[in-house]
Amino acid sequence: MFSKNSIEKMLDAGTDPLQVMADFGKQNDIEIFWSFRMNDTHDAGLSGYGPIMLRANPLKLEHPEWLIGTPKKRPKFGGWSAVDFTRPEIRDLAVGYVEEVCQNYDINGIELDFFRHPVFFKRAAQTGTPCNDEERNLMTDMIRRIRKVTEVEGQKRGTPILLSVRVPDSVPYCRDCGLDIEKWMQDDLIDLMTVSGYFRLSPWEDSVKLGNKYNVPVYPSLDESRVRDPEAKKLRMTVEAYRGRALAARSAGMAGLNLFNSFNPHAPIWKELGEPATLARQDHDYFASIRGVGAAAGGALPHRSYQKIATLNPKAAVAVSADKAATVSFYNGVEYQKLDSVGSPQITLRLQFDKEAPQNIQVALNGETLKSSTAADGWLECTVDPGMLKLNENQVTVSLGDKDAAAKWTDLRCTVRWNHDR
Repeated sequence: MFSKNSIEKMLDAGTDPLQVMADFGKQNDIEIFWSFRMNDTHDAGLSGYGPIMLRANPLKLEHPEWLIGTPKKRPKFGGWSAVDFTRPEIRDLAVGYVEEVCQNYDINGIELDFFRHPVFFKRAAQTGTPCNDEERNLMTDMIRRIRKVTEVEGQKRGTPILLSVRVPDSVPYCRDCGLDIEKWMQDDLIDLMTVSGYFRLSPWEDSVKLGNKYNVPVYPSLDESRVRDPEAKKLRMTVEAYRGRALAARSAGMAGLNLFNSFNPHAPIWKELGEPATLARQDHDYFASIRGVGAAAGGALPHRSYQKIATLNPKAAVAVSADKAATVSFYNGVEYQKLDSVGSPQITLRLQFDKEAPQNIQVALNGETLKSSTAADGWLECTVDPGMLKLNENQVTVSLGDKDAAAKWTDLRCTVRWNHDR
């Protein structure tokens, strides 16, 4: 389980991992941010590495009263080992951690990762009720103190230390979790923001609009797919899928990309995703949903009622009947007809159903009916003229002609393929 974790060996050899990264960044002109998980609860698990991590955490062992629960008295939402930010000791410790890093390492910024895991207050976790103004104010005051630390230490060394946060992509959901992110931006407490994670709630444009309002660059966290259907997950983890995700995010106005838990430095996505103009001329895929309904590892305040985007995948099918058409959106990141290149790509809209596609099915893209043909494994294929795709949101509507017909729509995949031999 820990076979690839070399931290213990590095520490035994007197090697400081963060110092290694800071030095590497300076030598290669790469900005380095220290990422601080604000409430990691991997140690709440009763199997795997949970007990190991808990035994290595003297703070939690010595101060169980600072946690939101116990192994025998678990909170309604969130991992029991989460710390309670109502406690001034916890907030002071968080500020102290940041100060220690800023004073001892020549880094470019601090990332406060509130997404992993998004449970912060004991009362809300135990009762299942949203956080209140008092709890939000405690968290904002802590952010204000951290901001002062980065400003003071940055001025001492003559270079700024940027402050970034990683949060869910919904202002209402963040507020109910205790994070008043709009207040943070309004009061100039953060420099940049990364949104989303293992669940996504809103179109990328919503977060971009919020950031633009306060001149805060926004980045999407392109975490790996967590849909539970193996074949659907496999399709979403390809290079083509990552290209499509990157194109859609950048088209929505994102300042760049954040790849969470992407550990292979030799993966092609690290060489490709930064150039939308290059990606546009490479094969790529779009899906209605990469993460499905999604879930926060360790649990969190339920997020389903805040979800404003499609969750279509085999584990979250959409019902279609003769008297109930269904419409699902996917997001395109390229105006293909405006590309300065020879020829155009072959674009195919693929729809999957739980069984063979029903007879007399009608598929419309942005209100225009498409011709379709059946393919293997319950998929329906429709050829799409590049000019039919809108930049950003595209709506696909499925309707049935037979009065007794019914179906479960299980997936949507739009493939863009270039003939590079031309």
